[in-house]
Amino acid sequence: MTVRPLILATFLIVLIGSAIGGGTLLGRSLSASPATSPRLQITEGKFPMTFQGILLEEDGSPVSNSSHELTFAIYNDPTVGAAIWSETQTVFTFEGLFTAQLGVDEDIDPIIFANNPETYVGIRVGFNPEMTPRIRMSYSPYALHAVTADNVITPPINPLQVATLRWYEARDTLQTLPVGDSPTDIAFDGEHLWITNRGDDDEVDDNVVTKIKASNGQKAADFPVGGNPVAVVFDGEKIWVVNSSDDSITSFRADGTKRKLYPQKKITEQGELNFDSSPLTRPVDIAFDGENMWVVSQGGDEVIKFLASEGMVTTGVGGNAIENFERIGVGNNPSAIAFDGEHMWVTHSGSKNVTKIRVSDNEVVQTISAGRGQRGIAYDGTSMWVIDEDENEVVKVRASDGEVLGSFSVGRNPSAVAFDGRSIWVTNKASNNVTKIRTTDGEVIGTFKTGLSPVSIAFDGIHIWIVSEDDDNVMKK
Repeated sequence: MTVRPLILATFLIVLIGSAIGGGTLLGRSLSASPATSPRLQITEGKFPMTFQGILLEEDGSPVSNSSHELTFAIYNDPTVGAAIWSETQTVFTFEGLFTAQLGVDEDIDPIIFANNPETYVGIRVGFNPEMTPRIRMSYSPYALHAVTADNVITPPINPLQVATLRWYEARDTLQTLPVGDSPTDIAFDGEHLWITNRGDDDEVDDNVVTKIKASNGQKAADFPVGGNPVAVVFDGEKIWVVNSSDDSITSFRADGTKRKLYPQKKITEQGELNFDSSPLTRPVDIAFDGENMWVVSQGGDEVIKFLASEGMVTTGVGGNAIENFERIGVGNNPSAIAFDGEHMWVTHSGSKNVTKIRVSDNEVVQTISAGRGQRGIAYDGTSMWVIDEDENEVVKVRASDGEVLGSFSVGRNPSAVAFDGRSIWVTNKASNNVTKIRTTDGEVIGTFKTGLSPVSIAFDGIHIWIVSEDDDNVMKK
């Protein structure tokens, strides 16, 4: 892969130049009003800087939507000399675009800018040589030195930091949005959040999916689905909802059209047909691999795989039933599923292990002893993070070989896990809080209060969204 430094440099200069003093980016104001923006709470000597970039292939097209390892370094010379600061991190791209924060894991000492009249940033992608030329940093970072003068600990408001991957203790920064009755799961489609509401009182907001615009938190619509919707996923075109009590799946476009219910049964020839009542038995979770949908059929101890373009259909031909989907047997009581780019990972509430399935041929390639949970599993670009409800822990498993790298304590009854591009977030249902964990070493960065019974979590590229089941709302921070 070759990265075009000119494109990356343009974004870097604009955003680092705006990181402390505000400014404009692509016509949008980056200034913030002290009356409406939350106060930053950054420890003394810790001053991260945020910017975006674009990674391109040799032909100028964006790289694939996946993880990429970047090494950033600061120098006091444009061409020679050793780095005076460096940091390696994994970023995720969407149409080539990525966001990174420098100085979160490796502090950037303000003395760097006080002692060096000129500083330059170098960037290396993976094991490739560092891109040239190095990029001269604009004047704004030198405001870091001014922040430490005269014993001023709290820096001025930085709108980029306020907006990107940050949580603050101030409760007035939290936005609570009502949804339906007993919300269960959440997914992001690039513009909207989708929240399943299973309900329990036969009210109008039971068995619906609520659509919320991520940018302003406004509710767009409710869409009816099947009984007890417990999981939702977006495949780039359609929303897919798992209806656990109906043993069915509902799909529709983001505008609510083209609604379909699966599994479908079709008769193409006359004759006695031998259809199963339903190939799904208590479905509980769903994932997308870029082409196929994977549904966890808990009651059948299996995973059902079918093409998203075709749906799940059983056809009757001459008295025989032909299925256009595949069944993959897994362990006892499968409960959650996640995709790492090559494999599907399935957790089990009935046994303390995780099943690793190769998507290309559906082969179960490994069973790893890690975690016991009803739902939580997530991928950070290198490792899988698996909830262990019995031990109130989250377990880190290296995706390449299944080696367990560590277990890390969280709150009581952890229920869901998500990755924000830098940190792992775990909702703790019985503790009514969420734990933020550093991916590199599992250190707990912070624990933050939520609503009652947080059961699901999602990241929209800027904000964390948490579903509070007993409060009938989602919380945006």
